Amino acid sequence: MVQVFNCESSKRAGEKRLPARPKAELLEVKYRRMIWQLLLMACALGAAYYRWSRRRLYKLAAEIPGLPDSYPVIGHAHIFAGSNEDIMQALQKIGRISNQHDGLTSFWLANRLCVGMTDPAAIEVVSKSCLDKDEYIMKILQTVTGNGSVFAPVNIWHPRRKINAAFFSRKNLNQLVPVFDAKSSIMADLLRAEAGGGDFPIWRYITTFTADTVCGKESFVHSFKIPI
Repeated sequence: MVQVFNCESSKRAGEKRLPARPKAELLEVKYRRMIWQLLLMACALGAAYYRWSRRRLYKLAAEIPGLPDSYPVIGHAHIFAGSNEDIMQALQKIGRISNQHDGLTSFWLANRLCVGMTDPAAIEVVSKSCLDKDEYIMKILQTVTGNGSVFAPVNIWHPRRKINAAFFSRKNLNQLVPVFDAKSSIMADLLRAEAGGGDFPIWRYITTFTADTVCGKESFVHSFKIPI
């Protein structure tokens, strides 16, 4: 006697049936997907609108020769990373590239377009017509320094400029010439020790000379051997 077995039916019979997912759980998964799709769509529309609202800025940036090595999101901010000497070298690089393009170049700091100029005539025109400082940088500095004459908005520092102008008259500056002469001689003596030793960072000498000249004391120079 021959018996024939249906293997497929036996296999189905041996399998455990998975419980059906509740309808509420399926609706929850569906709603989650819908919310994520809406969020992605809103982000895409927001990015498109942001790009469109700044189209004139991007058009202007395309017409100005820019720095190389620009990265997404951060732009050229990476060239300012590092020590004070690295920052000075980055500024020198911007100046050299600007000289190569008739005194004008551009670079991006995140979403901020910055323009570097080395043409004296262009700098004079811009400095007389653009009195406001960068609002984002000034807000950061004002949290520390307040509304001082250096970092205050135009409506504050412009009236103060006439008051401070008296302190920078020729008569007062002539009285400071001996101080400048003495501090410059001290700085020259400090730099003489570096002669013949190859390249060296000059930034710490400049900062020490500036602080010593402003304070009119030699305490900074006496402690110069302490790392700055």
